[in-house]
Amino acid sequence: MVRPLDEGSLARCGHAHEIFGIDDVLRRHAERLASAGYIVFAPVGFCVGGGFALLLSANGFDASAVNYGTIPDDIDDIASRACPIVASYGGKDRMSNDVPALRAALQAHAVPNDVEVYPSAGHCFLNDEINGPTMLRPVARRLQRFTHVGPEPAAAADAWRRIEAFFRGVPALAGDVLAQKAPDRERDEHDRITD
Repeated sequence: MVRPLDEGSLARCGHAHEIFGIDDVLRRHAERLASAGYIVFAPVGFCVGGGFALLLSANGFDASAVNYGTIPDDIDDIASRACPIVASYGGKDRMSNDVPALRAALQAHAVPNDVEVYPSAGHCFLNDEINGPTMLRPVARRLQRFTHVGPEPAAAADAWRRIEAFFRGVPALAGDVLAQKAPDRERDEHDRITD
């Protein structure tokens, strides 16, 4: 578990890993959420975990962040019970093919949402480096331009900005810690991108 340094006002969010499990990349995602003031517990999923976050959105959570997760065939049923959802997909990832169905289901059931497809990004674009089994990473790096799997820094920066802004807008998740840290986080992120 990753906890924020200041535990005066904790908002909770869950973190679901990618298909390869918890590794250094996913630990950094959890640390980022903690630095934004969350004790990691509303589903925030990546890859297969993104699919889990979408499924879990119907189980009484306050909000869910779905990142390039599979959109199930029964999305209309899930959306009928879903919490607010922020979702990010890469336009070069086949997972994005079902985004229109996700948007339609969320709209039909008046679920607050922010769903974005980044045309320049593929699968796993929020990661800051190629991950997966260590022995396969060199091959994955060489194939990245063909598979469209891996980091896309500009899309990732915007997706993280949207996730944090969305969570700040959900009353049960928007504690004083988040409100205080948000401007600093956005300024730091902007400075990093423009440097």
